[in-house]
Amino acid sequence: MRFPRQISSLLVIVAFLMAGSSLSAALPREAKEKVGDIRSQLTEVTKLLRDDKFDEAKEILDESETALDSLGQELGSEYAEDRTLLSAKKYLFDQKARYLKEKGVSFAKDVAPIFVENCARCHINNNSGGLSLACYADMAKGGRSGPLLVPGSSRRSLLMAKLVHPDDAQRMPKNGNQLADEDLLVISTWIDLRAPYDGDDPMMALGDLIRSANRGGMAKIDIPMATGKETVSFSNDIAPFMSRLCLGCHSGNNPDGGLSLETFERLMEGGDSGRVIIPGNRNGSRLFRLVGGLENPRMPQGQARITRQNYEDLKTWFDEGNKFDGDNIKTPLRQLVPSEDEMKMEELAKLTPEEWEELRIERSQDQWKRTLPKEPGARLEGKEFLIWSNAGTDRMNQVERLAGKHFTQLKALFDDKNEERTFPGRLTIFLFKDRIGYEEFLFTIERQRPEQGMVAHTKVTPTLEDAYIALEDVGDDPGAGQMNLETSLATQLATAYLKKQGGDLPGWVTQGAGLYLAAQSGDADYFRSLPSVAAEAIRELTRPQQLFADGAFSPTDEAAVGYTLVGFLIKNGGAQKFGQFISRMKNGSSVDAALTAVYRSNAQAIAVAYARALGNP
Repeated sequence: MRFPRQISSLLVIVAFLMAGSSLSAALPREAKEKVGDIRSQLTEVTKLLRDDKFDEAKEILDESETALDSLGQELGSEYAEDRTLLSAKKYLFDQKARYLKEKGVSFAKDVAPIFVENCARCHINNNSGGLSLACYADMAKGGRSGPLLVPGSSRRSLLMAKLVHPDDAQRMPKNGNQLADEDLLVISTWIDLRAPYDGDDPMMALGDLIRSANRGGMAKIDIPMATGKETVSFSNDIAPFMSRLCLGCHSGNNPDGGLSLETFERLMEGGDSGRVIIPGNRNGSRLFRLVGGLENPRMPQGQARITRQNYEDLKTWFDEGNKFDGDNIKTPLRQLVPSEDEMKMEELAKLTPEEWEELRIERSQDQWKRTLPKEPGARLEGKEFLIWSNAGTDRMNQVERLAGKHFTQLKALFDDKNEERTFPGRLTIFLFKDRIGYEEFLFTIERQRPEQGMVAHTKVTPTLEDAYIALEDVGDDPGAGQMNLETSLATQLATAYLKKQGGDLPGWVTQGAGLYLAAQSGDADYFRSLPSVAAEAIRELTRPQQLFADGAFSPTDEAAVGYTLVGFLIKNGGAQKFGQFISRMKNGSSVDAALTAVYRSNAQAIAVAYARALGNP
């Protein structure tokens, strides 16, 4: 976005009027030379601003301000009245903001490109923190930390707070540089203008929205639909090899050549050079000419090449009119092609209960042998659990009884009346008598080292091929401020149960639910210590909504906050409402949306009430 030249001229006049003689009056010779160098640089800024080269001008302004700051430290109070450069920069951006507000800011042309360039890896191609910026509608929902925008107030918007956070570890983009001042100004002004959307469809992917805006609108695409008489299926024969060989370069918000193969619709739309498929005309279609080697550069690039069968299928698909045989042309190609997990789930779905038991025993035995090959361990089989341990028969029986008790409480909390086994083949519990065994399991099976204070973990894969808890036997009385074995077991059981139900739940929910149940009969001293730990932890929050963000606390603090927060929600709404809250999040709702729907109050209000209940004003 370019700005009127009168802004540049006004800035130059103001900057030089304000940079009067007071800096150089009665200064030492060396200081005078420094001031002279700075003024020489500012002379160059005049031309840059008149040519609308704001980035280059700003770089010189920043360097000059640093030099003046250094000079100011040397001269002390003499510099206090002469912060000319800072005033000049402020004036520049005030003028730009005024211009933006008068002209208006386009989400499609001005804001969306900033998100695509800087946020794609975490929030467009992935949903880090439960936040998607893939389209305007997703952005408007916000993430686990709550809504991103307060339309009309950039100062109160979480988005701006994240973009300008003074802590590098908290600021977005994660592991990147802060956005340029130009970009921050565009975003903040857009929010102050009530964050308007200037596209036709809020669900449109940002990449499509940008291309549509730059092209003046998307041309209508005629989609040839299958009749059932075709010999080659796009879904079964074409999409699999395109997904495997082509999506690496032709996906995301900046696909090669502007050509995306993420959906059939995008494929038929074409790229920067126009349509790549003319239905029924393979020799006249750029896609076939490139893939078939009739034109360079041959595609796919690199070592990957389609097979002879792929080539023959592609020819036939073109000759039959490039028909689409799916339900929706907007469905991602990867969803048309079964994933490895989906194929595995389809295979496992055919197993009988007896075959699941055999599979679970075989996998658990293999994992134990790989961890402790010289210590066979013992096996205990119950209705819901398969226990492997080297802690002795009495301890294994005790753990089986405790697990059964807490699992019954857990199912009651979520009104689960299913009498069948929760996990096919049972849930495995690996119990290690000492720290060495647990650490060896974590390193051998998970390829990781335990974090400080970590004594247990849970793994439940989407296919349920792996479903286990691994625990160090920390004893029944490990010491003040430490959870005992029963508490650790109850926490991991809740985590396993909620993972099995599906959905991506924050750690405070899974830990909190388990600890809440364990507290009914657990180590009283340990649970009495948690409210004070939680109260201290939440004092570090800068905004109430951060309370519900996944990863906002250390593992120790997360356990304390989770326990007290789950207890607060259940005490003030009952177990049934808490179960409804969990169900909404498992079905894709953000924390804030789920809280509002179930408790009729937003995240900020509930966080404030919870803090007061802990004794924090």
